[in-house]
Amino acid sequence: MEFLCFAAVGFVNGSVRILDSITLEDQTAEPFRYARYGITHIAFSHNSQYLATAVSTRQFRVCFVQ
Repeated sequence: MEFLCFAAVGFVNGSVRILDSITLEDQTAEPFRYARYGITHIAFSHNSQYLATAVSTRQFRVCFVQ
């Protein structure tokens, strides 16, 4: 059985990258662009199907992870 482990990294320009947590290789061709402001919080749902991000302006987004 193979487990896939990912890490989400937020940047000050509002983009998010999904990385392989072992090799740190990008899992997407382009970063996701979520906001005009820096990402302050990132969380995966308990089943890893959703990713929530928040920025300093008290806005948040939830997206489906495929």
